[in-house]
This record gives sequence, structure tokens and C-alpha cells, in this order.
Amino acid sequence: MKYLKENKGAGIVFLITIVLIFFQNLIAKYYGEINSLVCIIILMIGLIFTVIIYRVKRDKK
Repeated sequence: MKYLKENKGAGIVFLITIVLIFFQNLIAKYYGEINSLVCIIILMIGLIFTVIIYRVKRDKK
């Protein structure tokens, strides 16, 4: 939790990811299982890149 408070951007992406996992069942009903999993995988990749970018910015200071 301390990490999320230090990096609000990463925390926001993390919350969006949690919300999308909850909505995965709704997405699956309309677009199919594979597409819903692809959406979540893309978000996870986005989360990882956000964390890396925040660490690089923090290290430069």
C-alpha cells in the first residue's frame, strides 16, 4: 500500500486492472472469453510499463 501511495499513477492503473477483472465476465458475455482475456493481458502489460516508467523517473531525481 505504501508503494501505491508513492506512485499514484501506478495505483490508478492497478485499480483500473482490478475493475476490469471484475468486468471480465461482462466482457466475456458480449465479446467472447478470448477477447476478455486479451483486454486483461494488455492492461497487465500497461501496468508493468507504468511501474517501470515511474521507477525510471524517480531514479532520475
